[in-house]
Amino acid sequence: MAYIRTARFQYYQIIMYHLEVYGRKKKKVVDKQFEFSKWALKMKENDMIQKAIDFKGVKARIERIGIENETSCIWGLRLLKLRDKNIPAKARDKVDAVAVELEEGEYIGEDLFMIFDEDASIAMIQQNRMALGVSRVEEFFSHTYKKYVDPEYEGYISIEPIAEQNKKNRLKKGNYRQIEISFANVKDYADEDNKQALTTILNPVKKLYGTTGTIKIGLGRTKNDTLNKTEILALVDELQDLSNKRFIRSARIKLQEEEDSDVEIIDLFEENCHDFIDFTLEDRELLDYTYAIGMMRACYKKRKRELCKYTNQKE
Repeated sequence: MAYIRTARFQYYQIIMYHLEVYGRKKKKVVDKQFEFSKWALKMKENDMIQKAIDFKGVKARIERIGIENETSCIWGLRLLKLRDKNIPAKARDKVDAVAVELEEGEYIGEDLFMIFDEDASIAMIQQNRMALGVSRVEEFFSHTYKKYVDPEYEGYISIEPIAEQNKKNRLKKGNYRQIEISFANVKDYADEDNKQALTTILNPVKKLYGTTGTIKIGLGRTKNDTLNKTEILALVDELQDLSNKRFIRSARIKLQEEEDSDVEIIDLFEENCHDFIDFTLEDRELLDYTYAIGMMRACYKKRKRELCKYTNQKE
């Protein structure tokens, strides 16, 4: 049976630094953009693809790596975090659950997908709580670069998020398909005449003595192409008011720029550039590398002009 898996991706620049000593202080200095292709080729030359690599008390391996085509500068990467502790159980009806058995040299693998545009020095990295975090990916790149690319390199590699600067303009352009808000501490919310949209939502919760909750408003199967734009923008302003942040846990809008375009999810509280991608999978099926990387490249190419503007890079 098919189901939808929604994955979150965040955009970064990958920078190589080294430390210089000024008197008693050390200052980090930019060396250059990360030489991804040089690193990838060295990992292949050293036969390190699909091999466990130990670093900082963690095991990981490069499962797949490749470039889109001969003229492309966009690399794809699938990294696995490997573990042989805290093993999950497998279960079936009327039989006791048992741990998944691992043979010598076998691990549970938690995957992370990433693409890297070497021309723009922009990375798109999956946010997956079970896999390697971004700080661990930094350590993985730093460790393997020094070991397999340049043993003399004394710097380190930093993965730095790209800040969102154009969210309000993006919201103004599209049609609103759905808004979802999660809130907390509602009992402390004070009605204010200048916050009518938020008050309309939270007052019924207060009357029921509720303190937390989630509300989702969408178009369903109606013929309307958008929720009320004026009211949604007014609500967005109130949600992003700093005085209201303690009452709102999360707020997301599903936006569609054109009738035949994909629906985009915008997180109103996420300050860094990101996207969500819906993958269609069958039960018991792993997310395929070619499918995942292809969807990521298509998503990234729609955002590239905007991201290059934020990072002062050429397209």
